[in-house]
Amino acid sequence: MLVYRGSPPGKVFIRTAEPPERGVHVGCEDPYTPELTNLDPDEAELVLEILSQRRWESLELADLYLSKEASAVIEEAIRTQQAWKRVVVVRTVIEGGMIRALIDAVRVSECLRELTFSSVEISSKQRKKLVRCIAASPVLAELTLDGIGLKGTELGTLLAGFAVQKSIRVLRLGNNGLRSSGTRVLLHNLSGIKTLRELDLSGNSIQNRGAIIVGNLVFFLPSLQSLGLSRNHITARGVCYLSQSLSDRRVMLQTLDLEGNAIGDDGKSFLAEAMKTNTSIHSISL
Repeated sequence: MLVYRGSPPGKVFIRTAEPPERGVHVGCEDPYTPELTNLDPDEAELVLEILSQRRWESLELADLYLSKEASAVIEEAIRTQQAWKRVVVVRTVIEGGMIRALIDAVRVSECLRELTFSSVEISSKQRKKLVRCIAASPVLAELTLDGIGLKGTELGTLLAGFAVQKSIRVLRLGNNGLRSSGTRVLLHNLSGIKTLRELDLSGNSIQNRGAIIVGNLVFFLPSLQSLGLSRNHITARGVCYLSQSLSDRRVMLQTLDLEGNAIGDDGKSFLAEAMKTNTSIHSISL
């Protein structure tokens, strides 16, 4: 493993991992800092040098600010590899054309299994292209698109691709403002995907109407084990309908996250009754 700490000391680090991951991580050494860390051009050149030395499978960029100069260098580094298995970009501001390089990396890689775009500014045109590339990704198993402004039509394109590829197991779509209309898109397109084990819709303001639709959706996802519905403005009424679905023993859900919803004592009672009937549920976060 190589660890490089940039300037100023302790701010930026570049870490490489040997097999089985074969990964390069570029990020802030302190993940809890509220500020993004500037990656200067010299450090970006080091990333290019490292990526050019051998074939890598994993790239992670976290808590960074990339100027146009640094972005151009990282863009070149990304294009040196065409067989990414894992690409993660979290809480990073990118100037210049590097987003295009990341999208192209998704498009050309036929072995991409994990992709994360979380709290990354991306234009509407770039987002549409990204969605089309993801939908055509043949072996993608884990996808996180968090806080990128995903639209309902784009969600439909994404899910239609998953229905064909039949490889997705983890789908995290938090903080996209999908609302209840987004849950209808999920119901119409996701029900044929039997491989899904985790679905996270946190922070999407789906409200009670969306909770009812999700309650119908879980019947069609026999492999679903984890469901995230935190911070969705769901009340006891929505939980009542959701609990009716969860009470069915055909539903194999194991964990449910409802944190940040004002479900009250009535909502808790509905969930308690569901857990008595369906013993597969062993964890509910409130």
